[in-house]
Amino acid sequence: MLTGTIPKELGNLSSVEYVYRHNNMLSGTIPEKLGDLSSLQRLYLYNNRLRGFIPTELGSLSSLQRLYLHGNKLIFGIPEELNSLSSLAELSLWSNADLDQPTGSILSKTDKAALRFIYLENQGEEWTNKDGWESFKGDRAGSAVTTDSWYGVTVSNNYVTELDLSNNKLKGDMSEAFSGLVSLESLILSDNKVLAGTLPSELARIESLDTLNICRTGVSEPANNMEFNMWLASIDYTGPQCSTPTTPTTQPTTTPSSQPSSPPPPSNRPPEADAGDDMTLEAGATVTLDGSGSSDPDGDDLTYSWTQTSCTKVTLEGYTMEQASFTAPLQSVTLRFELEVSDGTLSDTDSVIVTVRGEEPDLVREDEGGCCSCSGCSVASGESGRSGLFGMGLNLLLIMSVLLVVRNKRATVKDRVGDAGTYYCSTINRGEKILSEQNREY
Repeated sequence: MLTGTIPKELGNLSSVEYVYRHNNMLSGTIPEKLGDLSSLQRLYLYNNRLRGFIPTELGSLSSLQRLYLHGNKLIFGIPEELNSLSSLAELSLWSNADLDQPTGSILSKTDKAALRFIYLENQGEEWTNKDGWESFKGDRAGSAVTTDSWYGVTVSNNYVTELDLSNNKLKGDMSEAFSGLVSLESLILSDNKVLAGTLPSELARIESLDTLNICRTGVSEPANNMEFNMWLASIDYTGPQCSTPTTPTTQPTTTPSSQPSSPPPPSNRPPEADAGDDMTLEAGATVTLDGSGSSDPDGDDLTYSWTQTSCTKVTLEGYTMEQASFTAPLQSVTLRFELEVSDGTLSDTDSVIVTVRGEEPDLVREDEGGCCSCSGCSVASGESGRSGLFGMGLNLLLIMSVLLVVRNKRATVKDRVGDAGTYYCSTINRGEKILSEQNREY
């Protein structure tokens, strides 16, 4: 392991291309004399104990490609002279606690050349904003460090990934150099009205490029280039008329199939309503009607409408929602509900029955709609108003029933007579007998 200082005489070796003195215990400063190493391509002095400034003389190393100075005790920032090193591709300064780190990234040699060509070909000196680009002015090779102030340029891992020069007065024909940015992901050139020429077909070879905008420019698309047009349709592309193509301008030739083609699907298919399974619950329970099983084959959004179709009314909460709810009555009853779902044009319905188990109701007969049709009634078998011995016998039976329940505060007597399905009912209060002489055929 080397110790001591770096001898300044090392700068006399003008033909040296590589200096590797890393991972040692060298101290002192970096000799200014190293700026005389005109053939030097790599200078590795990292992980030592070097102090002081980075010599400005290193800006004279025109062949320098890699400069590794991390892991030392250098102070202040990098000298501006290093920005003129057009060959410099890698600069490592981290782990120097008192050294101001560069705010940008080192550009690859190929991307730097592409940016320089774009600047010169599209009259960069007349751009509205040319911050950072001015380093390409005249015959300059450009800055080695692309700082945050470079207008419209985003660099990642030494390569340009985004270039936004919109509304910046670019002129002339669109340079083919744009296709030389091999890691480009987004290229925005919109609102440069005098930018002309044709989109370079080589842009389609940049696999990472997925956004291209030439809206309100004079740039045109290549004519009769089906492959390029198909590529444009596959990315986020905005053309000169600010339109977005969805299909290639030229369709490929296809061979007709011998099989008959299937008919196209209908423009709209009806939804399918599902009101859920029938259920049996205890009186007073909270009942949830669930229409979540409803669906639409086209994936359309559905609206819901719950309607009660039985006569013992309940308060239905959320009757326009996918799920509705109510509190079950205290008496035994059968409730029916209908769900209608709609996609805005077509609709479908489904029903669900809810059976509630509770106190026996006074009303014992329901019509076809499920509505009770009598309250405190006597219904006899046979035709309405039948008289004679049979009618007298039925009345006698009713009187006997009253005697059996007269001790109760309130009772309901029910029975079925005959094969015709005829029912009768009678309501009795303590100390009072109420008999309705209505006869109804079920």
